[in-house]
Amino acid sequence: MFAITPDSSISARIDVTVVLGDMVWVPAGSFLRGSKPGHSQSEEPQRTIYLDGYWIDKCEVTNAQFAEFLNAMGSGFFDYQMGIIQRRGKFTAAAGKEDFPVAYVSWFGAQAYAKWLGKRLPTEAEWEKAARGNFDDRDFPVGKHLKPNQANYRGNNDPFEMGPSPVGFFNGQTFKGFKTENSPSMYGAYDMAGNLFEWVSDWYDKNYYKWNIKSNPKGPGNGQERSVRGGSWFDIPNRLRTGYRSSASPTIHNEFIGFRCAKSSD
Repeated sequence: MFAITPDSSISARIDVTVVLGDMVWVPAGSFLRGSKPGHSQSEEPQRTIYLDGYWIDKCEVTNAQFAEFLNAMGSGFFDYQMGIIQRRGKFTAAAGKEDFPVAYVSWFGAQAYAKWLGKRLPTEAEWEKAARGNFDDRDFPVGKHLKPNQANYRGNNDPFEMGPSPVGFFNGQTFKGFKTENSPSMYGAYDMAGNLFEWVSDWYDKNYYKWNIKSNPKGPGNGQERSVRGGSWFDIPNRLRTGYRSSASPTIHNEFIGFRCAKSSD
């Protein structure tokens, strides 16, 4: 992937109305997973899947939150390209980047962070339900269409055009003349479309949706890459669809992938 440095001139911390660290509840029940014909075959067939209830982070994990993890657990998952600095053995978010989503985190780093908090990564099915809703066949978390003021993606002309935006930024606020629309998913999760791709727990298999598993699917037992969902600031809207599937090596860490955590109901 291309290496693009976010605009370093954006230094002011952005106030958002969502509370960092909050989780939203996704109730038990069925939803439509996958896409109708016309997209990638990896998204087919669309079928009804049942999931137990679970919690999922309202926002992507931030630089400030990940810095706390590094201070507690050591520098093993630190990357100097993160919006985090190390000084005299202490990690802190770079000034003005506290509320931006942490990137340059491998799947292993994301998993370790979640475990540290007593959480886990969501399954691919859990991620998709949290983004789409129950039986709503919506293409995006906000509905059938996506407007430029509802998500951070390539060409939407937001103030963070060449990089991620602060988590929960698309909540109705106006910044530098850019008026956002409040754009959570049906269950109240923000940035499920765009900003950063997100690691989920599953191994990736392009044919997995053809497996006839109708209750709490957890993905294949093994594989070479892990699934990532949601699209990023660098992607066009087609890759931000709720049904869009992609993958990456679990060891990769780049500017396009972040994560959020989940927690079972028990």
